[in-house]
Amino acid sequence: MAQTLDESRAQLIASLQQQAEELGQLNRIAIALTSEFDLRRLLQLITDAARKVTAAEYAAFFLLPEIVGEDTQAPNKVSFNLAAISGANEHIEQHFRHLGPVEGIGLLEPVFWAGSSIVVDDVLQDARYVGIPHGHIPVRSFLGVQLHTREGTNLGAFLIGHTQPSRFSNRHVELMEVLSAQAAVAIHNAQLVARERLAMETY
Repeated sequence: MAQTLDESRAQLIASLQQQAEELGQLNRIAIALTSEFDLRRLLQLITDAARKVTAAEYAAFFLLPEIVGEDTQAPNKVSFNLAAISGANEHIEQHFRHLGPVEGIGLLEPVFWAGSSIVVDDVLQDARYVGIPHGHIPVRSFLGVQLHTREGTNLGAFLIGHTQPSRFSNRHVELMEVLSAQAAVAIHNAQLVARERLAMETY
């Protein structure tokens, strides 16, 4: 019994230490975000942070996709606009920046259109993993989290991956949702600064 109690105590301490490290990491990220007002650099900073807090191999932020075709209520072909990517080599980054219309939104439907976060332990075992363009990163674990404004307007989504299965958990979803809230505030501030600068230039 004593050994079991010791093990439980050790696990609790380790869990608390991990949570403290995660909160410290998010606080440092929040401070960094408040000091960046260039939107392009800000989105890259946020995407790098997303990869870091989830210990992922890849993270990308896509703006809300453009629906291609006539059926806007049940889209099955969309054109994605990459805003930032982290962890990819130059070849993969160029591939994502020049994606044409993609057929079969599958796993991305709940993230972009339903506003739900999603965790998939192994995309190769998920029937929704369809329409993947040639040259896509060979991910197995997948995490998707929407980014929206404080008013609820959808800005896009973080798509996060790892080449090994079962790398993401509900805790990573929680961390990403906190980061997304921080990011929304930072983006709002950057947009305000941009509008103020534009207004000053017009006078």
